[in-house]
Amino acid sequence: MSDELADLEEAVEQFERMVERGGGDLMVDEPVSGSSPIAPDEPDFVLPTRKPAEGVASYIKRIQEAATRAGHKGRAP
Repeated sequence: MSDELADLEEAVEQFERMVERGGGDLMVDEPVSGSSPIAPDEPDFVLPTRKPAEGVASYIKRIQEAATRAGHKGRAP
């Protein structure tokens, strides 16, 4: 497995952990039709979609940023 692929896998797994930490359910906010979620319960619990021609490092960074947001959901400010 390439380093980029391993890093991407780790970023996705971290995102999933943070969604659960934030009180989310991994199955609730997943796409059910087409390429994007239909009215997700919590948009911050939806894994970002990779943009066309987006580099892996850039995509990983966006996933990590989304993980941080997801992990803060359900917490008192």
